[in-house]
Amino acid sequence: MSEEKKTTRKRKSVNSKGAKMPAVTKPRAKSTGVKRTRQVTKPKKELRRIAVVCTPGLDGHLGEIVDHFKSKYEVKVCVTSNLDHIFEAIKWADTIWIEWANKMAVDVTAYGHLLYQKQIILRLHSYEAFIPELEFINWAYITDLIFVADHIREMVMGRFPTIAQNVDRVHTIPNGIDTERFAMVRDKAGPAKRIAYLGSMNFKKGTQLMFNAFAELVRSDPEFQLHIGGEYQDPRYPLYLAQMIEQGIFKPGQVRYHGRIEDVPKWLGSMSHIMCSSLLESQCKAVMEGMSMGLKPLVHNFVGAKDIYPKGVVWSSIYQFVNQAMNPTYKPIVYRDHIVRNYNTVDQIAMIDVVLNAKPDKVEIFKSDKPDPVKLSVVMIMRDGQEHLARCLDSVKDIADEIVIVDTGSVDDSIEIAEQYGAKVYHHEWENDFSLHRNQSIGYATGDWMLIMDCDNEIVGDLDGLKSTLGRLSDNYNSVSFNKVDAGEDKGNEVNSTRALRRGFVKYRRAWHNMPIVEGMEKYGAVFFKDASIVHYGGVVHLDEEGAKQKTLRSKVLLEKSLQQDPDDYELFYYMLQVYGLEEKWHAAVNVGEKYIAARHKVGGFQYAAYYSLIRLYTKQIKGGIGRALSLLAEAKMLLPNDLDIAFIECELGMVTGNPQMMLSGARRYVSLYDIFKANPDAKGGRFTFHLNATSLLFCWKHMTGYLLKDGIDCLKKLQLSLTEFPEGQSRIDAEQEIAEMLKPMNIDTQ
Repeated sequence: MSEEKKTTRKRKSVNSKGAKMPAVTKPRAKSTGVKRTRQVTKPKKELRRIAVVCTPGLDGHLGEIVDHFKSKYEVKVCVTSNLDHIFEAIKWADTIWIEWANKMAVDVTAYGHLLYQKQIILRLHSYEAFIPELEFINWAYITDLIFVADHIREMVMGRFPTIAQNVDRVHTIPNGIDTERFAMVRDKAGPAKRIAYLGSMNFKKGTQLMFNAFAELVRSDPEFQLHIGGEYQDPRYPLYLAQMIEQGIFKPGQVRYHGRIEDVPKWLGSMSHIMCSSLLESQCKAVMEGMSMGLKPLVHNFVGAKDIYPKGVVWSSIYQFVNQAMNPTYKPIVYRDHIVRNYNTVDQIAMIDVVLNAKPDKVEIFKSDKPDPVKLSVVMIMRDGQEHLARCLDSVKDIADEIVIVDTGSVDDSIEIAEQYGAKVYHHEWENDFSLHRNQSIGYATGDWMLIMDCDNEIVGDLDGLKSTLGRLSDNYNSVSFNKVDAGEDKGNEVNSTRALRRGFVKYRRAWHNMPIVEGMEKYGAVFFKDASIVHYGGVVHLDEEGAKQKTLRSKVLLEKSLQQDPDDYELFYYMLQVYGLEEKWHAAVNVGEKYIAARHKVGGFQYAAYYSLIRLYTKQIKGGIGRALSLLAEAKMLLPNDLDIAFIECELGMVTGNPQMMLSGARRYVSLYDIFKANPDAKGGRFTFHLNATSLLFCWKHMTGYLLKDGIDCLKKLQLSLTEFPEGQSRIDAEQEIAEMLKPMNIDTQ
């Protein structure tokens, strides 16, 4: 069933999600006794675009759903870990179906700036309820969360209250069984005593319990056989089974291993029972497939089992298992009818259609090809900014219809420089609150749009195109972001920054690191204008030691004030980490950084760069910190496999620890991601990136090449030496020729 969130949603920051939609509910369809088949709708001219993304090897539950989507919509199925393919799919689609709440969901929701106005459906099965990735999914971008079982839903929602606060709608839609494919083959009890087990064999599946329960059964009735269809995921289980056979617990032929089953209905057709020994399942789909064919189920009492299966088929002890297996009562029609009534694919697809139909019509970004006239106000706050001010105002003078500046106490020539450019300068005493003065400045603006600049900024690129774009934007879009970079080819970081704002629809918050709260951004996001950039000249990386120290001290005072105003603004912990790092207070930095990571599930726009910063601090500044650096790296790689900075720090940490395989792993990922991030400027979304630069690229290529060349030269020497093992004559000549042919494409002369 669907559930509408009843709490009032708090306003989100820049990195919040797309359109909210009204909740829908649909009761589970009841059986009418009439045979049901899936209805295929002819494709319409205007096809909805659905991207189905899934981790490789986990797409086994998608077959009927994808087939249904393809009958009605344009569909891309993306079963891959390739970032380029994932990135392309989520940009292309109107609706994104994420199968499994695992690393794939973390990856997709990390690109929230691409998800506005899209319907993002995440389906959570069972194993994900216990994995750390749930803490790193940005739930603010999920519009529909589908659980396949109520008991899993209760566990997850209880552990992660942030889901109810952020996700629009929560549904329970069981996995469907194709009752036509798994048709009745056993309509009455037969002489066979063949128990099927279908699935992987691991701890979760209770493999040891299955062996022990079956051992007790064959002690009472040795005619029973256990047929295993699946793959061992732990090498200890086949060893344990072999020992049971060797010790005579099982006689030859009583346990038969079939490996992976390609034709499941055919294989199940020769069985009489089907068993489950799991500790926890959402449903145990394999058992339901067997029940649909009339097999007698023997289901271990996993959490939630008695709410899913009919009375009399669930066992809690080995004694009960033996009794149920040997009980002559056999009701194949009842078993199948339970599946038809409650878990039919037709009903599942109908419920999924209801979820899909909740997506509202898309709001177009542009209202027309012809731009409306736009009055643009360039808006600034200023104090002693003469060093960079002229450059800044030069960059905007040709597009600014007015320049509005709030000065908070300049004693240098800033005011005179501003007035030379015709700026309207308003004077306010500095009150240690950037947002206060930012809101004062936009209050003086009279333009249709405002371009927010700082004295040490310069805007470069297609500025006429920017103004034209502002004139074409629909009324629903009130903000435009740009790539913001530190000046110099190799200086510091990059981030996307929201700087063009429609007047009357924005207010700033926070005393420091002020951020705009823009009407409509929560639904539609900010339009990214890729043809212009903001260049920053006044960052800490550009200052001398004393200047950097003074700026850091000012930042610290304002950060502390912001935390006093809102102690639960956990995002500020990230900036405190940076400030303590600049002050070289290493232990204070890692302490606040650890607090920030611990509060990640409470942070709407969690900055993954905290992992990078902490790993580097533990590696370079904290005595004995390598162990913690390595554990953070392992966690970061699991959660952020496509993060440029994490790849770089892996390469660097490999060099520090003398681990060439770690260095190579990081370097190879880095150079691959570098090309992707360069080709897609918005790939980083709202994340900071510190190593999208030539120096970092050189570092990775240098160390990777140095190691591989040395290894290659050593190999060539040993290859040459291996020829001496051949006796003089034709065999050595043949070997030399074989090597020469192999090395010729590499331009390596073997003479």
